Formats: sequence, structure tokens, C-alpha cells
Amino acid sequence: MNSNAIAGRGSHSVIVQAQNDHLQSVARARPLAALAELVWNALDADANRVKIVFEDNVLGSPNSIRIIGDGQGICEKDAWQAFGNLGGSWKRNRQNIVHSTKKIHGRDGKGRFKAFALGRVVEWDTAFVDENSNLKQFTICGNGNNLQRFEIASAVDAPPGRNRGTTVRITNLLDSLPGLLSEGPADRELSEVFALYLKKYPTVELFFRGKKIDPSLVQISHRSIDLPPIDTEEGNTISCSLDVVEWSFSKKDRRICLCDGDGFMGTSNNQQIAEVL
Repeated sequence: MNSNAIAGRGSHSVIVQAQNDHLQSVARARPLAALAELVWNALDADANRVKIVFEDNVLGSPNSIRIIGDGQGICEKDAWQAFGNLGGSWKRNRQNIVHSTKKIHGRDGKGRFKAFALGRVVEWDTAFVDENSNLKQFTICGNGNNLQRFEIASAVDAPPGRNRGTTVRITNLLDSLPGLLSEGPADRELSEVFALYLKKYPTVELFFRGKKIDPSLVQISHRSIDLPPIDTEEGNTISCSLDVVEWSFSKKDRRICLCDGDGFMGTSNNQQIAEVL
């Protein structure tokens, strides 16, 4: 990781250790998939409320997008690590978030680049609690024309009334963002993507254009089946049950998903098996 001072701006540049053409390929995604990655990042930071806010022009097309999460924020040390490297996410070695029982979704350290599938200019405005229990804030800025370089401002004391958390603001949006218009199908598609997570953690709230995403809208049925107990080699007996949930997802995406005890597909192998089934 290399850094160079930016004179007079109270910030430093960090150079990502990967070639720009590779970063461009990582940044490609469907608009809704890119948006979902940014929501996952907020949830992985222990957000209990995530809001996706659009500023539309007179024709109803978005001029900017904000993903607002009330999670733990990004501390300076993590920012240099996360934005200076592709992959090697801090999440890989931590199954649950600090001070939280929620399961972490991402682990590849690529999600932040998906923001550039929506727009050319991205700013992370974050507030975190430092080791002295003081609330600090700073910004991280990137431009899709050079994904190797991010500008990380120096952290300063947060003003009164500022809360911990991170807002991702995307501007200079790409010309075509199908499905994200005010009359588009994004709210239902987001319900499908986050249905299991929202069901597992009912205190978490996700809003799209002011509308709360409700997983029950895409759930047809749910029943639990008691299974015979399992005796382990250590002499312990483990009670077992199987939860079967039927979702009213798009017919083209119909599949059987094998999940772990938390209700998530734990590995890519499980996902491949589920798609085959």
C-alpha cells in the first residue's frame, strides 16, 4: 500500500495494489446487484437501519444515490487497509461483527468497488468511535476513471448531533440504471435478496425510496419439521429441526437453497448445489 500527501487538503491518497483494468472488471455489476452489495456492507458494519435514498430529476431519473447506514462506521486504520487492497477483507477472519451476534455476509473485500457500477464519483462519509470513546468523522473519495486511487481525509471531531455510521453517496450516475426508477421493480427484488436476512434479524430495517422492505411479501409458507436427534462422537445428543420456507421469487430463479443454522447459504459450493437442484 502506497500513500502520498495531498498538499493543503488534510487528506492522503491511497493506491490500490491491483491494475486498473482488473479493478474495472471487479466494478462491473447489474445496478440492483451493485446496490445490494452496498447494503450488505452497511449490514456487515452492524447497521440496524439502512436507507436507500434517491435524488431524482424532473423526469424521475436519479441524479444521485445515498446508502445511509447506522452501523459502527469505518475507523481510519480499517480504511487504509480496506481501500488500499483488493481482497483480504477484515470480514474473512471474523464470523460475527464486534459487539453483535449478526452473521457477516461479505468476505472478499470487493463490495466497495460495486458502487462504481452505479456512478463515476463515490464518497464514503463515515463517523466512528475511536479508542478514547470520541466520535470522529472523515471522508473517503473515489473516481471511476481511476479505481487505483482513493482520497482518505484526516479524521476530525464529529459535530454535535452527528451519529455513528456511514453514508455512501454516488454521483455522476451512469446513463442507464434499469430497475432503480421510482416506478421500477427494485423494492420487490430487494425483498427477494434480503428476505432471509430480514427474517433472521427482525430488528433490522431496510428502506428503498422511503418504503420499508417487507420479507413477508415474498414468503408463501414456512413450516418446521422435527428431525431425529444426532449423537456425536463425544457422547453428546443434538436436537435437530428443518425449516422449510417457500418464497414467491421469480420463476426463472426458482431453486432449492441449502442453508446453515442461521438461514444463509454458507459456501459457494452449497449455492452451486442449490442451483442444480
